[in-house]
Amino acid sequence: SAPEDTARWTAPPSAAIRPLRVAAWGGVRGIAKAMFRLGVEGEEHLPASGPFVIAANHVSDLDPGLVAAALPLGVAQRAWFGGTTDRLFATPTSRALLRAFQVFPVDERAPARSVAMAREVLARGDGLIWFPESWRSPDGALQRFLPGIGLILDGAGPVPVIPCLIEGAFEAMPRHRRLPRPHPVRVSFGAALVSDEIAPPGPDRPARIAAALHGAVAALSVSDK
Repeated sequence: SAPEDTARWTAPPSAAIRPLRVAAWGGVRGIAKAMFRLGVEGEEHLPASGPFVIAANHVSDLDPGLVAAALPLGVAQRAWFGGTTDRLFATPTSRALLRAFQVFPVDERAPARSVAMAREVLARGDGLIWFPESWRSPDGALQRFLPGIGLILDGAGPVPVIPCLIEGAFEAMPRHRRLPRPHPVRVSFGAALVSDEIAPPGPDRPARIAAALHGAVAALSVSDK
C-alpha cells in the first residue's frame, strides 16, 4: 500500500552502514574540492538540528553530490534526496544503494506519493534537498520552479527553507556530457525562509511558494561574485 511504501523508503537506514556513509561523504567532498575547487558560501544558514529544506537549482547530474559535499557532515547525514524513478531506480542493486544513501523515489505520475515521502522526512526532523526545476537546465539558466515544492511545504508546518544556488556545475558537466571536466564550482546557501511565511494562504499557494523560492535562489547570483 502507499503508506507502507512511504514508510519503507523513508525509514532511517541501519546504523551499521553509517561508516560507509561517512566514508562516501568524505570521498565526494574530496573529489569536489580537488576536481571542482568547491567553494561554499552561507554555511552558517544551515540548521544544526531539526527539519529543513534546501531548495536548489538543477544544472547537472553532479548537483546532488556537490550539495552533499558542501554540507557539514552532521547536516549531510540528516539529508534526504528525491530521485527520479525512471532514471535511478531500475535495478534491485541501484534501489538498495539509493535506499542506503537516503534517496527516495519521485515519480511525476504519482505526485501524491512523492509529497507524502518528503513530508514524512520533515515530520521526523530530518532534512530534504529538493530540486524544484525537476529536470536539469538545458542551458544553465534558472528554469521555472514546479509547484511540487509548494505542495510539500503547504502542509508541512513551519520548516526553515534554505535557498541554494549551484554555479559552475553546468560548465563541468552539462546534460549532454557523459563525464565531467574540471571547472570551479560554488555552492551558495541563502538565509533561511520560514515556510509558513513564504506565501500567505489562499488560492494557488503551492505555485506561489515555488515562485517565491525561485526568486530567493535567483537572488543568490550577484555580478560581483
